[in-house]
Amino acid sequence: MGDDGFVENNPLRRWRRARGLTQAEVARMLRASAKSVLDWERGGIVPTKHFPALARLMEMDEPRLRGAWTRWRDRLRVA
Repeated sequence: MGDDGFVENNPLRRWRRARGLTQAEVARMLRASAKSVLDWERGGIVPTKHFPALARLMEMDEPRLRGAWTRWRDRLRVA
């Protein structure tokens, strides 16, 4: 799934850590499981159905968030 450097560059993880939030706190905000947030941050799964809520939470428009996520996933696959 990539090394820690790629995980650190995950858009959600960067946003979450900049605000001092835990994965469990973000999961509660999104009505998801903490394991899902962990999987999203590691690149294991893409939070497709949660993109609208993630975009609102992160105060980004959804296409911008999807683009950032896609670029991150593409770099993850190359590594």
